[in-house]
Amino acid sequence: MSTPNHCFEIVHFAFGTDVPFEAQVSAMRALDAWAVTQPGFVSRRCFHDSTARRWTDVIEWTTRGDAEAAMARSTHAPEAARVFALIDGASVQAGHFERIV
Repeated sequence: MSTPNHCFEIVHFAFGTDVPFEAQVSAMRALDAWAVTQPGFVSRRCFHDSTARRWTDVIEWTTRGDAEAAMARSTHAPEAARVFALIDGASVQAGHFERIV
């Protein structure tokens, strides 16, 4: 169970139109395998809107600092780079949210 000071990283995005759904699922699993190795990782859930062909990724971190550090490391991690290359960069909306209530 999360505690009030945990941080949620919420990312909305779409893969490129040429990326088949099966490849998207595979990419999300690969990103999950990387995320669980990061300091402060608590949990990750991914949601897909088949109508809009968009994903929402919700990652829970122990602290905001852990979340921000993992995001920074992801820009240099080959495992993450392979996934990011499949994503439509213009579609990405991301933020870090701390649980208050």
